[in-house]
Amino acid sequence: LKSIDLAVQKLMALGLAQLHELTRINSAIVVNETVEQAKRLGLGRAGGFVNAVLRKAAAARQASPEDPHWHRHPAATSLGASPAPERVLDYAELI
Repeated sequence: LKSIDLAVQKLMALGLAQLHELTRINSAIVVNETVEQAKRLGLGRAGGFVNAVLRKAAAARQASPEDPHWHRHPAATSLGASPAPERVLDYAELI
């Protein structure tokens, strides 16, 4: 993670927080908006990386939609998202 730009890390942390906390919002929207934000911030090719990471986390959420601990699914734990923080800002501390 140390080789990933700090702005990209924070953006992914916010995307992961949205996936975890805002469960009534479609995962595809969260992923798309986070990728678009990366583009607006001029983060170059990081948008593709952000897309891949968040899509993997979204797949974990969709695999276990009724499980409040979906972030512990193998697809999400490989992202370093387990255990889920209590507050959105804690996601930024994961990275």
